[in-house]
Amino acid sequence: MAGIGAPGSSAEAVAVGVSTDSPATDAVGPEGGRRVVAAIGEGPSWPRVALRAAALAAGGGKVLLAHVDRIDLPCCGPPLDACSAPVPPESLSRAAELVEAAGAAHQVLWLRVPRDDLAGALLEAARAFDAEMIVAGKPVRRWRLWPSFPARLARRSRLPVVEA
Repeated sequence: MAGIGAPGSSAEAVAVGVSTDSPATDAVGPEGGRRVVAAIGEGPSWPRVALRAAALAAGGGKVLLAHVDRIDLPCCGPPLDACSAPVPPESLSRAAELVEAAGAAHQVLWLRVPRDDLAGALLEAARAFDAEMIVAGKPVRRWRLWPSFPARLARRSRLPVVEA
């Protein structure tokens, strides 16, 4: 994930802690399945998102399980990577277990960004991963006063966004 957090990048994100490849990673070939980013949140849709991404990447593809958190920066406090206690959400490790059980190669990424642009950070991670599509969870409510996260992704992305 070389592009994430690089100087001059639009997402000043910090990749924290978990960034592992599954054992099946070496079997991923350029002619294989799709490279899919799964937007793993903490809501009820993350298992569907992980399994849908694994199904789309079947046949030699790879899944990037990505979780993006917003962190509040103190005015004159510690460096960005020391803000808050960096503990990855449980949904991220459980999603990795589901994808691995489904037989898909995967990589795990937890991003913490110092602003509200979670969609932008996820899109930058998708570009760095060279993804072909993004899978995101459907909103819990049917009506909203503002666009849902998958809708914001679809509006800003050149990649197809699949709701699961």
